[in-house]
Order: sequence, then C-alpha cells, then structure tokens
Amino acid sequence: MDEAMKRYLSRQITGLDRMGEPRDEEFAAAIVELEAFRGEGGGIPDWRSSDRVEARLGSWLEGQRDVERRGVLCEKRRALLEGVLGPRWVSPS
Repeated sequence: MDEAMKRYLSRQITGLDRMGEPRDEEFAAAIVELEAFRGEGGGIPDWRSSDRVEARLGSWLEGQRDVERRGVLCEKRRALLEGVLGPRWVSPS
C-alpha cells in the first residue's frame, strides 16, 4: 500500500476528510489571482520571471505541482487547477 492510500484510508477512518484543507482561503485567493493572470494573456506563470507577480504565482504553482507529484493534493484543489490551467498543469510543455 502506497503512502497516498495510507493517508486516504486514515482520513476515512478518522473522519478528517470532512475538515477543510489547511489554508483553503489562501489557496482560493491564489486561484483567483491565477485566473486573472491568465485572463490578461499571461499564460502559465513562471517562477523565474522578472515580474514579481508572475514569479510569485509561478513559485506557488511549482509548490502545487510538487504536492501533486507526491500524491497528496486533494481532488478539489486538483480540479480547480485543471479548470484554470487544463489537465496537463502538472507538467506543462
């Protein structure tokens, strides 16, 4: 059994899956900011950008990609990111 499955079963047994994810408000605010960035023709934010806003969003997005690669990003957050960036948001081309 992999770690992601252990966490999933643990949340099911303890009922912790009904609780909100940590920092839901910050995540929601970042999604709104990401949507605005994309709406302005910004594309995918790059953490290496010289633009402070883009670099901050890009850094946040890299963090979300890391969480997804580790298998611990909740489905709700994954769906929100896919809604803004598309299904290939984890490994952009």
